[in-house]
Amino acid sequence: MAVYTRTGDNGETSLYGGIRVSKTSPIIHAIGTIDELNSSIGIARSFCTDKKIDTILEKIQNQLFNAQAQLAKGSNVRVDIPKIELKHIVEIEQIIDGYEKKLPKQSSFILPAGTKQATLLHLARTICRRAERIAFSAAVKGILPQYLNRVSTLLFILARASNKKDVGVKYE
Repeated sequence: MAVYTRTGDNGETSLYGGIRVSKTSPIIHAIGTIDELNSSIGIARSFCTDKKIDTILEKIQNQLFNAQAQLAKGSNVRVDIPKIELKHIVEIEQIIDGYEKKLPKQSSFILPAGTKQATLLHLARTICRRAERIAFSAAVKGILPQYLNRVSTLLFILARASNKKDVGVKYE
């Protein structure tokens, strides 16, 4: 079976359920940017030296797949798919709070630099912020934009933690 379909060669793609939309539509931009975010997290994970951080990032990657499916679900589709829910935001906030307690108080802006893992987490954070902006511009309803906001904060905190653990970067 071929992995190409040729159905997108004229600038359209299908949402889940078969609805055809332009590849330039805001919802496709949102889905594509979340895909880019997921890939960038995968790259960061390839340099991960901390099993706990790697586990957190893997969970986020799976949730991002669910977010894409949620966005791609056409209004005519009556199939249940996993959704981003408030519990996911609460869980991320708990992780952020746990790491933040262990990090020095941030007293200035932090350059997106340090270890490979930390730098790539900062890159993923900026892609996540873009995904959030695009979701808002696509008029995405519900908690998905809030979820993306928390993921970007989580990536920032994990980048800080990666630097502190790996190279002892000072934050004062």
